[in-house]
Amino acid sequence: MLEYEKFQELQVKSQRTQEDYDQQLADVEENRERSLQELTAFYENKLHELNAKLEQVPRIIPHIVHVLNVH
Repeated sequence: MLEYEKFQELQVKSQRTQEDYDQQLADVEENRERSLQELTAFYENKLHELNAKLEQVPRIIPHIVHVLNVH
């Protein structure tokens, strides 16, 4: 009976280890997803900012040309 109890203990320990591993894997995947979403949002915001600046260029160029011609 002692061998059977040891075997059962090892099975329980193996199952817990597998469950811990599965949980850690799920946590890593969740963190990866969240990080990707945050990075995507960050760079989308940067792109919007740069596009807004680029849209101002045609209005700024005549002013720059005028300043350069005056000096």
